[in-house]
Amino acid sequence: MNEKNKKKLCVIIITIIILFHAINNFIILKNDNIGLIGHSGANSVYIIRIINFIRNIFEFKPTMFPFYYDPPLFFLSASFFSFIFKFGTNFDMIILVNNIFYLFILITFTYLIGKEIGNRLVGLFSAFLISFFPAIFGYSRFSSPMLASAAILTATMFFLIKSNYFRNGKSTILFGIMTGLGMLTRWSFIFYIIIPIFVYCLIFMTIARNKGYNKKKIAQNILIAFFIFLIISVPWYILSVKNSINQYISSDDYYKECNNKFIFLVYRVSQTNKLNFFKQYLYSLKNFSLRIPIYYLFLISLFISLFMFDKNILFLLIWIFSPFIFFINTFHESSKYLIPVLPAIALLISYTILNIKKFVRTRKKLMLFVKYLITSFIFLTIVFNMYSFFVISYQKPNNRFTSIDSDYRHKTGLLHAERIDWSMDKILSIINTNFPNKKEMNILVIVPRCTTFSSNMYFIERLNHNFKVDFLFECDKEKVHENTYENLIDTADLIFVGNRFSYSGEVQNLPDTNPCYFLEYNLFKYEFEKKITQFKCIDEFDYNQPMNISIIVYKK
Repeated sequence: MNEKNKKKLCVIIITIIILFHAINNFIILKNDNIGLIGHSGANSVYIIRIINFIRNIFEFKPTMFPFYYDPPLFFLSASFFSFIFKFGTNFDMIILVNNIFYLFILITFTYLIGKEIGNRLVGLFSAFLISFFPAIFGYSRFSSPMLASAAILTATMFFLIKSNYFRNGKSTILFGIMTGLGMLTRWSFIFYIIIPIFVYCLIFMTIARNKGYNKKKIAQNILIAFFIFLIISVPWYILSVKNSINQYISSDDYYKECNNKFIFLVYRVSQTNKLNFFKQYLYSLKNFSLRIPIYYLFLISLFISLFMFDKNILFLLIWIFSPFIFFINTFHESSKYLIPVLPAIALLISYTILNIKKFVRTRKKLMLFVKYLITSFIFLTIVFNMYSFFVISYQKPNNRFTSIDSDYRHKTGLLHAERIDWSMDKILSIINTNFPNKKEMNILVIVPRCTTFSSNMYFIERLNHNFKVDFLFECDKEKVHENTYENLIDTADLIFVGNRFSYSGEVQNLPDTNPCYFLEYNLFKYEFEKKITQFKCIDEFDYNQPMNISIIVYKK
């Protein structure tokens, strides 16, 4: 097969892989109705805000860009696709198209890196592997910027390699562009790229001493790339990062006691058990990101890499393990921080396993046997990954979604569909039946913090702009004044009350602009019982996700 046909075949294979995931993601997203919870729901809310921001621009309405604690690239691209294809608030299609776009970038550049450090077979096998890692196809169905971060990081690494120690001006500039875009996917992007850049520069300085490189041109390329990086990434951070960091740090109980950022950061680092952290890293790979036996295949490839160590393996190992330094206190919270290193793991497995034959070049019979083993390995790996993919993606759904399930989904993404009754139709029916012609309405929701009922109410508000929804949550550490309760109750047309209060979990999907009040239960109970005489009970229904509560509906 000539070079042109080989190139066409590679394009066809990569296209088939992407179409395969696009079709399956469409099916899973259509069959799942648990997309709007936790961070996924908060991210979806932010996408709505940006869509409204874009719409206001075209309608010549003055408005401020809605800032969020995560950088905006993932949300801007999602809003762009929604606006171009007129998806509106159809989040299944928004998530599908947006994530397939980033999955395409991830698979394509994984292939290109594999081809660059090895050959086309290494590239194709790496591209196949990365797309079938559970964390990758799980997060390709989830509203989260982690897949975008991994995709842009992979493209950044490719252009770093192609820059040829910054001598190639075009690739160096593209490296600067991708690094700037990467910083707009997640603020943590810098922690994945900073050490590879540092090591790359050290190697360059070592080589430059012995070779006649045009240092002036190299310096010019680096400065242009750095300037482009600053133009792309710095404006957003100047405008928003201070508030985001303060919000994260001030939420920590220890910081509230010491009230010193430097002491807080030193304390958090000193409290980390480095050995436990390494165990947690491997545990997350084994149970969430890779699964058995790919996890053991990764360990085998690590062992083999010790015997065939070269600059390519050094590059991949730095990519895989350099985030250790920065995420010493993070992996225990979520395995999603491992997603940007998974392309390097796929490349390491492919590069080491497919190059074992280098050790047996002088023995023809052994060479044939090794080629047979490699072919069998590729075939079995493809069969197993396909089988595992369908078993994981199409397992029988549960009839209930708990807070434990929610936590697991944030570690793995949307692995398989779940369909449960969110009572959305019931809520809308109550509102429309009792207020069929009311143009503006105030709704008060009083539920435990861990219930997702508040999330549903918020999205009903967003889809029906005549509704204004306030939320009350119980919280032991914070109180509000009595007149806050009085005002909220006095102005409410409809009140949804959960018959059970308990402090558990996190506030689900509530944006900063939406009124959210924390109450001390005994104080509120007295005020509520005093005011509720103005209302009559019109309905009651069970709400089972993620905890069993009954919702009582009061109408003024």
